[in-house]
Amino acid sequence: MQTRSKVLSKSIDTLVEDIYGLFRGHTVDPERSRLFGEAIANTIANRLASYSTDREFTLRVSNLGKPDRQLWYEANDPAKEELAGHTLIKFLFGDILEHLLLFLAAEAGHENSQRAAPYSQTDRLVPRCRRGIS
Repeated sequence: MQTRSKVLSKSIDTLVEDIYGLFRGHTVDPERSRLFGEAIANTIANRLASYSTDREFTLRVSNLGKPDRQLWYEANDPAKEELAGHTLIKFLFGDILEHLLLFLAAEAGHENSQRAAPYSQTDRLVPRCRRGIS
């Protein structure tokens, strides 16, 4: 059982070492493990089922630094290019990696109280809630 002082010492500065420490011997929380498996399965199912060239434009961190005109055309141009298979797998891998890192951080005793929330053009940068692993 962790002492209170150990729990309070958890910070972003100790995250990497705390995750590495899991590999020196750690018992995984069965409920968190089950939720992690469900999250991965749901992510894969959603990625395989939901691809469409009619997808709605969303503001993402990767859009930072793009000129306004480029963002306008990405949002309003009716001709959307089809993404290659290797690009779609790359996106899926990124989603899975995000779940894995959040799972490992939680197992290492770090609390994630500010989960990343997707944004859409209609939200005007107001975050929507997103279910995750805690």
